[in-house]
Amino acid sequence: MLVASLFHYTPARNLHDNVHYWQRMLNLQSWQVSVERVRAMELDRETLGDIDVCVERKTARIRLLREQDYDLPLWRARADQMLTLAHEMVHLKRLVAARGERWDDERTTNDETLTLLRRLHRWPELMAVEKP
Repeated sequence: MLVASLFHYTPARNLHDNVHYWQRMLNLQSWQVSVERVRAMELDRETLGDIDVCVERKTARIRLLREQDYDLPLWRARADQMLTLAHEMVHLKRLVAARGERWDDERTTNDETLTLLRRLHRWPELMAVEKP
């Protein structure tokens, strides 16, 4: 029983360290990316996060739903935050690579994010995808 409890314990991640990780993995080091946790009312309905980009300045702001506003156990909410962060960083990578093509397609971004997470063995993020 203790082992199961430890497995589901997911400490709050340092979001800024994770942003830097994704910048390295996606070759986005020249971008200034900020991240913050926000209340549900600050995001579009049924949205877990979003990204606001200024291409000219090479800046991006990622907003993630705060843990308190999830209807999930804390460990799962934190895993979902990490998944959403990765997803938004893939959106940024797709924007940079788009050159006029569509970069905001959710289905393609979801597929690319999951492929990348599996390839990099990012289990905390993948836990959010698994069915309870």
